[in-house]
Amino acid sequence: MCDVQRVFNLHAAPQENYESKESNLRESWPEQGKISFQDVELKYRPNTDIVLRKLSVTAAPGEKVGIVGRTGAGKSTISMALTRIVEIMGGKIEIDGVDISKIGIARLRNEITMIPQDPVMFAGTLKYNLDPFDESSEELMNDLIKKAGLEYLLEGVSKKELKDKEKKEAKEATRKKALGLEDEDAEESSSDKEDDKKDGEKKDGDEKEDEKDGEKKDKKEDDGKGLNFKVQDEGKNLSVGERQLICIIRAILRNNKIVILDEATANIDVVTEQSI
Repeated sequence: MCDVQRVFNLHAAPQENYESKESNLRESWPEQGKISFQDVELKYRPNTDIVLRKLSVTAAPGEKVGIVGRTGAGKSTISMALTRIVEIMGGKIEIDGVDISKIGIARLRNEITMIPQDPVMFAGTLKYNLDPFDESSEELMNDLIKKAGLEYLLEGVSKKELKDKEKKEAKEATRKKALGLEDEDAEESSSDKEDDKKDGEKKDGDEKEDEKDGEKKDKKEDDGKGLNFKVQDEGKNLSVGERQLICIIRAILRNNKIVILDEATANIDVVTEQSI
């Protein structure tokens, strides 16, 4: 009965209030993205210590603010308070002069973009991962993908497959350069001998070719090209750097006034960090 007990415990857990208490909220809010913490106090549970104690800070519109501190100092807690994942117990948080406790959670979180340390990917197409709500143009997505250096994904190949293809092409070019015209003459002479053999096998191979063409077509549809590139569950067919770049493109497409980066470049290589 352990599973049943867990279900009852989850059912009894406090639920988030998605309803808005602010009836006169502006349609264009937030216009600038000014954030103001006023004597904010927060703790995760009633019987635990206070994590944020009388925090007062203001971030001007368009300003980049870095939060630095040791482990457990409350850096991530500030972002959790801003998105109301944890409700504050005292003080007030305002965005463009509006108290966020009086705004519906769905509207609040829709206006804030967060890029976490561990990139979040969904099983589906590249387009779905970049724009799950179908709000951006394909031209803009293609442009951002190229700026991020991920244009090879539009060809339906991963970085590893691209490197293997480049090595194969370089090896083939070196071989042709070394053989020169002799290779072409040899191919012409051998082709005359194989004509009769190919004619005899052509009839038998027609059915097999049709089957192969069908398999190739299905495989092509499965692999996908362009924005239809298939992303596996949790992005298993992509590197961590590629996943993080996709998450950043997703954040740019949302075009929100407030962006939270929670150590967004902690798990990636130096080259990818430089491109970001």
